[in-house]
Amino acid sequence: NYYLDVSKLHDVIDSFKGKYVQEVPIYSAVRVNGKKLYYYARNNEEVILPKREVEILDIELLEHSHEEFSFRVVVSKGTYIRSLIRDIGKKINICCTMKNLVRTKQGSFSLEDSINLDDVENNNIKFISTSVALSNYFSVVVNDELEKKILHGAILDDIYGKDKVVF
Repeated sequence: NYYLDVSKLHDVIDSFKGKYVQEVPIYSAVRVNGKKLYYYARNNEEVILPKREVEILDIELLEHSHEEFSFRVVVSKGTYIRSLIRDIGKKINICCTMKNLVRTKQGSFSLEDSINLDDVENNNIKFISTSVALSNYFSVVVNDELEKKILHGAILDDIYGKDKVVF
């Protein structure tokens, strides 16, 4: 049996605050040599996994025992939680796996503002405006010239240099 060294766990969790280079998990859709990584994994092919700089904006140990622990984390775009758990495990010399994951926020949407299925079935829902739903996106008013470019398949990232564009 493996047991967590609880005294070391606090320090290890805290050590992840800030930027660090994270290896992308083999079961992901990231492409290497034109193929998605999960293709390599499913075919038992070797591949060098890419590494990316990510940022752990906040991380907090919530509960722990000698066999498991839970934490809350706020991360930058592109962070893989499975990889973070693997990296925590490496630092405490235990193979860690994820038992449960609850995403509490994505962009401007939070779990607090969500509705459950009973509310939907009972028509007890309120709608949000399109402008609120798309508030994290850069918006562009489409004029005639831009409409022609869109209709002809122009690469719009090059035009605006933004990740998220709403037209």
